[in-house]
Amino acid sequence: ETPAADGVSNAMAAPVRGPGLEGDDSVVEVKEAYAQDWVAGVCGGGSGTNVHLRIQLCEGVKLMRFFYAGRSAPLTRRKDGVFVARFAGKANGPEELMERWGGRVGGGPGDPGPPRPPPVQEEEVIPYDLADGEAVITYTLDEEPREVKIRGVETRPMIPYM
Repeated sequence: ETPAADGVSNAMAAPVRGPGLEGDDSVVEVKEAYAQDWVAGVCGGGSGTNVHLRIQLCEGVKLMRFFYAGRSAPLTRRKDGVFVARFAGKANGPEELMERWGGRVGGGPGDPGPPRPPPVQEEEVIPYDLADGEAVITYTLDEEPREVKIRGVETRPMIPYM
């Protein structure tokens, strides 16, 4: 395997070179990584993108954050051992309901109207310049902060829940 022009290997999980950090793709080995959009089948049920990661970890590793497509999320482990980063989308959410309902809230007994929109959240600024299909996992190994870059995150077809 040859290093790319930026000095990072072309492996699926490749170390990110940063100040004081030594990414080590043998500590966090990514076996599979794919992103999948979803949308709820009920009005106002939400939407989002889930990134699924099959990862082999060395002892002493604690995963911290997952950075992808200009955003970050914590990684949670499912019962089957796959880690998932969940990113909420804007489609089919409270703002869209407010538009459909003409901004009215509450219509009388038995008609609570649409939910109130969530508070406006500031846009997140992530510390990485990532291309399409790239992501970064931050983690600690025996309390020492580290990070690993993933290349080739596959995009799978959207799941429209019904």
